Amino acid sequence: MESGTYEQVKEELYEIAQLIGAEQRAKEILEFSDALLAEVAFTTSKQKYKQSVYYAWSGGRIYSTSGRKSITNDFIELAGAYNVVKTETSQPNVNPETLIEWNPDNIVLWNTDPNLIYQRKELQGLKAVQQQKVFNLSPAFIYNPHTIKIIVTAIYLHHHIYPDTSDLAVEVLQLKILEKLYGQKIAKELMS
Repeated sequence: MESGTYEQVKEELYEIAQLIGAEQRAKEILEFSDALLAEVAFTTSKQKYKQSVYYAWSGGRIYSTSGRKSITNDFIELAGAYNVVKTETSQPNVNPETLIEWNPDNIVLWNTDPNLIYQRKELQGLKAVQQQKVFNLSPAFIYNPHTIKIIVTAIYLHHHIYPDTSDLAVEVLQLKILEKLYGQKIAKELMS
């Protein structure tokens, strides 16, 4: 199974819960998830400027990205931002000139060192580079957007692109989410 949208993630979670007799637990997780994302949507609605995001695949493939018909687009939108990639293609490749033309406010990397972006001479003019807004989603287990942990990804991204929107540190919120999903002991181990 590979979920393509947040709605599919929720459907699959509930269907698996039905198979194992854990519908009540699934309902608790889904209500928790929806409440967190509603809070993000509320705080984002107050923003005067909606931030743009460019997403790059893992392993240094900085010109491989995700279009509008992707789970990546969902976590970007759930974070209160918009994807600079306009195509509906799920996994397009772009050239440096296109990325420069898009000039995103933020760049999100999957398991890739941000220095890979910061050290590229051709990308020095990007807003995201100049403002040090290149973020790495790592470790992959915690930020897996194809699971209900898409909320961890969205919360992390939201807090980094709109840092003044929450009284809680992003790490505190992440721990709260992981505790809801896995319990206190495992959540603490995952965050260490």
